[in-house]
Amino acid sequence: MKSLKRIIVALVTSLFVAINTVPSVIYANEMYKVTQEQQVEQSMVEIDQKLSKPLEISDEEIETLIQENKALYPNLTEEQMRDIAYKAVSPYTSRGSIWDGQGVTLSEFAWAFDVIVSSLLGGIGSIPQYAAKKGLAAAKAMLSRAAVAAAKRVGVYAGIIPGILAGLFNVLNIYGSLGYAVAKYIDARDYHPNNGRINVWA
Repeated sequence: MKSLKRIIVALVTSLFVAINTVPSVIYANEMYKVTQEQQVEQSMVEIDQKLSKPLEISDEEIETLIQENKALYPNLTEEQMRDIAYKAVSPYTSRGSIWDGQGVTLSEFAWAFDVIVSSLLGGIGSIPQYAAKKGLAAAKAMLSRAAVAAAKRVGVYAGIIPGILAGLFNVLNIYGSLGYAVAKYIDARDYHPNNGRINVWA
């Protein structure tokens, strides 16, 4: 009889503790989600502000990026990489002054994307470090905005680009080499799929 009484007391005590702690845990979880969403939103406001004006990246930083990445883009000369980098950092570049309707090669788009991402990362250093500091959702949103900015700045932006990019960074390994992967993903879904060029126009 005593063991039955102990079991009942233990069950009642456990139920009492659960009733008092579960709402607090649920509330804390919901508050965490709201806070995380607000942080992502704030990060995106900052990114949009940066992208609305010329990106802050010095000549030395561009030269360093070129030297670090020229092996990834063997079909681009250093001069081409420099030209694309300077055009990628400015929101005022127009398509006609860059590649006049031919579309861009995957390497050209990928390099522009890499330059924009490097500039947006600023002092943070790398995408994994950005994700650790701002959160994975903010990192994915930043990369998506960088891809749209790259498309605009190399002259291949059209209404189709956001649709193509929707969900891309949920399936793409954001910790790998992204520029070329994003370019290949868009090329596989543009007006002339898998031709080695990005062909989309407004």
